[in-house]
Amino acid sequence: MPFPKMTGPMTAWPARLRQRFSPGLKLRRVDGLATVVPGHVCDWAVGRSLCAYTLVDASQVPVPQRRAFVLAQAKRWAPFADPSFYVAWSGSAAMVWSWSTAEALAPALQGERRPRRVLPETVLRAEPRDGGAELVRVDEGFEGRAWSDGVLQASAWWAAEPSAAEWSAFLRGTGRPAQETVPVALEAPLRTAAWHARRDAGVALDLGRHRASIVLAIAALGVLAICVPLGSALRLWGEARRLEGAIARQEVLVAEIMAAREKAEGDAAAIQAHLALRPPVGQVRTLAAMLRALPAGWTLLEWRLLEGVRLEAVLRVDAPDPRAVVRGLEAARIFDAVSAEMGARPDEIVVKATLVPAQQDPRS
Repeated sequence: MPFPKMTGPMTAWPARLRQRFSPGLKLRRVDGLATVVPGHVCDWAVGRSLCAYTLVDASQVPVPQRRAFVLAQAKRWAPFADPSFYVAWSGSAAMVWSWSTAEALAPALQGERRPRRVLPETVLRAEPRDGGAELVRVDEGFEGRAWSDGVLQASAWWAAEPSAAEWSAFLRGTGRPAQETVPVALEAPLRTAAWHARRDAGVALDLGRHRASIVLAIAALGVLAICVPLGSALRLWGEARRLEGAIARQEVLVAEIMAAREKAEGDAAAIQAHLALRPPVGQVRTLAAMLRALPAGWTLLEWRLLEGVRLEAVLRVDAPDPRAVVRGLEAARIFDAVSAEMGARPDEIVVKATLVPAQQDPRS
């Protein structure tokens, strides 16, 4: 006697589980959010044009303290007032990406479901290399990558394909010889899994993989049920009906919890977005503070204020002392991460610093 084919709610709920728990992928571009892989919940990849990158060497730091050390260094380096970070480890080397939290999560304030996690576009394109440099086409522009033993030593982004001079400058910045030609850009599709193997102890398990295993196990149970007598199959079908009812009740509770969590996270993102609108230090105050901090005899030749928070200035004096300039600017109220290096002429110094926004200045 053939076993009757079962249809109804039992055959539908595994598909609902896959749809609910398999994460999709969306790309955060300058002009909005683009869906790469649809899903009930999604990871967000922040476009390379919105990210900054640095490499932190933690080889001299004890292993238990490395995470805190890298986080402190990343906060000091980050060129954003409200930075978020993504860290990929390779031995004692920490590859760190950063972006503006308010800018990356802006679509969440316009009705988009908040992401399951946020990661940079770089880790979803191409593969690590043992060495050399490469040019990769990204969603909005081009990215230059310099590798050493599978570690990304340096990364640069251009809106258009870089010129030979720009590419040579990037290579020289990584200690490599200049090239007369620009390599052909690598066409690498956007994937849903990062190219690095994260060894952080706090990384969560991939829920999607385990949910897929549960679905396969249920399918195997269904095949096994075909081989049992009719009475056992009917008892299994009755148990499945009761399980379906229990799952439906649990889904209602989970939906309420997720709705409350999303509302709380949305409120937090809105607060951070409003805080990010506060203006940085004004240019008049910046120039006045810099002139007051310069030692006697120094001449300010030119200065630039980039993105409202990064200062670059060229100074001239007969016997330049970069340390005196660094000490003077660090003693001022509004400068941080001050560095000085010799300029194009023996009597010139190039100074770089980060402005401390007014709301973060503890002495104002």
